[in-house]
Amino acid sequence: MPSSDLIPIYHADTGTVREHARIIRTDDEWQQILDKTVYEVTRKGGTEPAFTGAFYATKTAGLYRCACCGTDLFSSADKYDSGTGWPSFS
Repeated sequence: MPSSDLIPIYHADTGTVREHARIIRTDDEWQQILDKTVYEVTRKGGTEPAFTGAFYATKTAGLYRCACCGTDLFSSADKYDSGTGWPSFS
């Protein structure tokens, strides 16, 4: 696989960076895989209304992961209340 098809991904659970294959899908494939809201937010730059998202008030410890590829995004330890209505991370 050419190196341009690999991207470095940080794994918060291990603190390491590993290369992974880039995910390439058509817009139609993403629409079939993701529910409507997740598709609009992740692929089209949309947003949920403030103070309504499933993770807005969540206090559960763990990792937040990308809905498209499962990549670690944030640890719950980095979450704080910014007053914006959306989960915020340092």
